[in-house]
Formats: sequence, C-alpha cells, structure tokens
Amino acid sequence: MLTKERTILLAIGTFFAALAVWVIVSVVTAPPRYPGYDDGTACTMEAMLCPDGSSVGRTGPNCEFAPCPGEAPAPATPRGKPIPQPIPPAPIYEGGGEGSSGGGAVACTMDAKMCPDGSYVGRTAPNCEFAPCPTTVSPPSTTGSCTSDSDCAKGYSCIDASPVIREGTQNLRCWKDGTPTPICLSGETRIATPKGEVFVKNIRAGDMVWSMNDRGEKIAVPVLISSHTNAPVDHRVIHLRLYDGRELFASPGHSIAGGRTLGSLLLGDVVSGSVVIGASLVAYDEAYTYDILPDSASGAYWANGILLESTL
Repeated sequence: MLTKERTILLAIGTFFAALAVWVIVSVVTAPPRYPGYDDGTACTMEAMLCPDGSSVGRTGPNCEFAPCPGEAPAPATPRGKPIPQPIPPAPIYEGGGEGSSGGGAVACTMDAKMCPDGSYVGRTAPNCEFAPCPTTVSPPSTTGSCTSDSDCAKGYSCIDASPVIREGTQNLRCWKDGTPTPICLSGETRIATPKGEVFVKNIRAGDMVWSMNDRGEKIAVPVLISSHTNAPVDHRVIHLRLYDGRELFASPGHSIAGGRTLGSLLLGDVVSGSVVIGASLVAYDEAYTYDILPDSASGAYWANGILLESTL
C-alpha cells in the first residue's frame, strides 16, 4: 500500500517538474513581444538622421522610426492602430528663418526645375527653395555696342567706330580687327573737282580734285586713294546743316579742316564760313561709307562745299 502511494506522488512530482521546465524554456527562447506585435511585419530599411549625427531605423509593429538618443520613446499603440501625433512646428534657424540649421538636417523633396539654358536645379536648405539658375551670359557680339574688348567676339575689338557723338561721349562698337572703321562720307556727297562736282562714290584714284596746299591756297591735285568701307546695319551719321543752306551726311568721327570732328560740333559753331544750325545723329541706309585722299600736304578736299580732312 505504501509503495503504491509513493509511486503516485513520484508521478505527480515528475509531471510538475516537467511542466516547470517547459515554461522556463518557452520564456527564454520566445521572441520579444510588443503590444500589438505582429510576427508578419517587415519594415523598410530607411534611416533617419538624428540631431547628434547618429541614425535610427524603423522598428516595432508600426514600422515607426526608433527614438533618437535622448528622446522619449513613442507611446505604445494598439495593434494595427497608431495613435495620431501632433505635427511639430518647423524648426527655427538662427537668425529667425524657418527650416532647420541647429535642430537636425533638412530633407527637401526631389523636385527639379528647368532653367532657361537647359540645365536643372533642385531644392536646397534651409527653406527648400529652388537653387538659382546659372547666370545667363550673352554670347560675344560681332556688332552692336560694347564697353570693352571682352564684350566682342574673337577677332573683334571694341572701338570708337563713330568717335564723338557729343563732347565727352563715345560710340563704342564691336568692329572686326583689321577692317577700316566707317568714319567716312555718304556715297552721294559731292566732291569739288576742276570739272565740277562729282559723287564721292564715283571718284577713282588718279582723278583730279580741288585741295589745299600748306599755304592755304586752293590747288588741283590727283587722288591718291579712293576707298569705301562696309557700314554696319545700325550705323549712324551726322546730318550737318549750315545757315547758308549747305548740308552734309558723314560719320561723327570725320573731321572738318582744323581737326574738329563732325560729332563734336554744336549749334552756333562756325564751319567753312557759315554757322551751324543743325548737327543731329540719324540712321544711315547705305551699304558703304566713302573717302578719298588727295595728293596734297593737307589731304583736304571740299565735300558739298565744306572743307574736310581725309580719314585715309
């Protein structure tokens, strides 16, 4: 009888001992359990940069970013139902600007904007505004106004193509190197010759024209050079008008006898024995400007009755 009772007690003790061992093994080997834990959850491998320079990944049942070092952990959530959190205000930059400079890195959206030159720019910190487009640089010019040689294309220089429009001013333009500048006459300017007046565009080397010697005497001399120069499409000339009715169309840089340029003349100035009543800058519609060089000490000649110096 005693032996039978001892056998029963031994069997009961063995059962409870085995149960205790199973419980201990289950607790030790079981994976960690969270409120709302879901064994099938797989989080993406994203990382968030923390203010201290470290980074944290997504964890837990809702794949939320783990707290940064020093931050309080996010509140526990019921299974599959995250607790809505208030949106924090935008961090404030030093100096008052919005964005972030001291509170962590700013992550801007990956938008892109096309610039006029065909390049693209993206958004940048601190306010995630688009970066400025590259500065548009105008190509070097072969015509038109300029301020220095760097404004002109290779092989062109910035010169005073029409040297003086008014006292103290210039008319700087890009001009091809080695090409004579158009500081000459309209093609229909009448040149005084022993045979009468002839259009300057019809004068040839060897033709006789009236000039002046070094004693101021009027003399007939042959033409050494007869030249014409391409005029820019936007070339302008001085329309000179004298009180006695004489007129002349010539580049502002062309000089009258004595050295003054047409562009420097003012109302009331005396030219070739008459008073200037008009000296305006007007558009020039001819393809060329013209000039001649008489074979004389002065190189001067009469154009529309006005004594001019040659530019050649």
